[in-house]
Amino acid sequence: MDIRQLKTDAHDGKLSVDQLLDIVEKQQKTIEKHEATIRRLTERLAQYEPEARREFTDRKADAEKPSESYSMEAECKRRRQRKRRRK
Repeated sequence: MDIRQLKTDAHDGKLSVDQLLDIVEKQQKTIEKHEATIRRLTERLAQYEPEARREFTDRKADAEKPSESYSMEAECKRRRQRKRRRK
């Protein structure tokens, strides 16, 4: 199921809360699996490039911080600017 169809079904009430929670749980497991893979590959890479471990640690710390700069207004402005550039 693609994200558009999922959004449409959720907004139309075609998905139950349990179904949505199952999707969230599946996504969380996928994320955890990818994080484990990233961690394993970073450790292997660190044998050859010691700075890779520092960069991964810094990036992970940054990712864990909530984004304070996000707002709907900023998103709309960003999209409007992108459209203007395409002329």
